[in-house]
Order: sequence, then C-alpha cells, then structure tokens
Amino acid sequence: MKFWRYVICVFAYICLGVLMFTAFGFSAQEGEKSDDVSKKVTSVVTGKSIEEIDKLEAEKGDDKVTANGIVRKFAHFSIYLLMGIFAYIAIFSTFGKNDALCIAIALAICLIYASSDEIHQYFSGGRTATARDVLLDFAGADIGIFLTYLIKDKIFDKFFGGMNYGKNS
Repeated sequence: MKFWRYVICVFAYICLGVLMFTAFGFSAQEGEKSDDVSKKVTSVVTGKSIEEIDKLEAEKGDDKVTANGIVRKFAHFSIYLLMGIFAYIAIFSTFGKNDALCIAIALAICLIYASSDEIHQYFSGGRTATARDVLLDFAGADIGIFLTYLIKDKIFDKFFGGMNYGKNS
C-alpha cells in the first residue's frame, strides 16, 4: 500500500501544481486578452458569434449578468474546485488520517492561493482584484475539499476498509 500512497501523493501534488500554474497564467493575462479568451468560450457554449456577445453585453451594460460573465465566474469556480480536490488528496496522502487537520491545511492553501492570485491579477493590465472573486474561488475549493472528503470517508472507508493512510502504513 505504501507504493500506491506514494503514487497518489505525487500525482495529487503534480495536478495541484498544474492547476496553480494555470490559474497564475490566466491571472497574468491583460484584461483585453482575458476577455477575448472568455468570449471565445462563451461563443462555443452559447452558439453565438463574438460580435453577438459584444452586442448583448453593450445592451445590458456593466451592472447586468451576461453569459460571458457567467463563463468567467464558472472558470474561477471550476479551477478552484479542482484545486481543492487535489489539495485535500495531496495533504491527506502526505499527513495521514487526521481529517480535520488535512481539511484545515487544504482550505488554508486554497484561501492563501486565491488571495495571492487576486493580488497578482490586480497588477496585470486592465484587471481588477475583488474580494468577491476570492470568495468565489474559495467556495469552489471548499466544495471540492468537502466532496473529496465525503467520497473518501463514505466510499473508501466504509466499503473498502479505508485507504490505510495512517502513520503505520
């Protein structure tokens, strides 16, 4: 079991690093470039051209919810949901069975990264940093961590006799 614990641990840290690097890359994009990327995704999702999306956004104004805005927020949420999953797996496979400590460390990692990512984004041209985005990112991480905990706790521990990640494994 030690071999698989090691494999899972390394895989989780690699995935976590890739997600952090990806989030950093998106945050480093200037506002116009970031908006272009999300509009392309919105175009694919909605089946509308980028010109139609621009027209709809101009009609609605800044204070209205747009498909492009939803795509941008969903991207934030999704990246941090995955980050939460892999942070919990990495920490749990490193430190063992203390679930509360593993959850707390994974939450702290995700909150610190979300906060620092927003600060980094603030220094990219044409971008802003908002507490709302930090909370959205952290909500995604929370859900990822707790879903992973529940799946591990309910499926592996109950049906398969646990992952045997205690200090003696």
